[in-house]
Amino acid sequence: MPVLWHPDISERNIVVPETGALNVLGLIDWQHAVVKPYYLQANFPPAFQCEEETLAPTPVSMPKLPADYDTYTPEKQAIVRRQHRLMMRHKGYEMIVYTITDSQLRVRANWLPARYGRGNLPFFALRCWGDGIAPLLKCLLQLRERWSEVVGEANLPCPIDFSQIEEEEFSREVSRADRYTSVTMELREYFAIGADGLVSPERYDECKQECERLARLWNEEDTRAASARNGSLDIFGTFAPSESLISLEALV
Repeated sequence: MPVLWHPDISERNIVVPETGALNVLGLIDWQHAVVKPYYLQANFPPAFQCEEETLAPTPVSMPKLPADYDTYTPEKQAIVRRQHRLMMRHKGYEMIVYTITDSQLRVRANWLPARYGRGNLPFFALRCWGDGIAPLLKCLLQLRERWSEVVGEANLPCPIDFSQIEEEEFSREVSRADRYTSVTMELREYFAIGADGLVSPERYDECKQECERLARLWNEEDTRAASARNGSLDIFGTFAPSESLISLEALV
């Protein structure tokens, strides 16, 4: 079933009232919107997505704060509260989707083998110039690993052919890129900034000073491959987990 789907329902693209009751007035940034099969479009909107499931014992459980939460340091409590908030939002969206809307169709789409690789391969193939090759490699590795499930035949050879050395190297590249993405997301939350690094004039000096402190803590080995492909983020600090990184360039 072909559908038109907004490609990036993230927080920065959802329009809400400045005051009064909170409701969605509209969506902006419709570039890259296309009509494609439903199973390739029905993604989990970034605005409600939380990759980590550590606060929920099973996929259908509601997240809970750890029993020993009160013993955590203030810094760790802040991290756990943030994760809990994101997981609650994630689970809330899941409940709406699977109990109110086209639940059976969405369930079937989500359970397709290698859905991430299928749905993102065309986009990431066109974005290597800006995002690096790691996202594309992630799609190819997943499709290669689950090829027999994708085509429904055990003996049909996969056209994606990597040597063992290449596969190991690409897997390390993807792991570093995933780590890089995870840390930058933590940073945006830590500094309360958007994807473009915007910060209010009142907070500029404070954020810049913190950037300079964290830049001295950056673990180059951790995200070397990924950071080398992103020219906009070139001065870093580590996330340890109470530490973070950010680009000074993005704050200028």
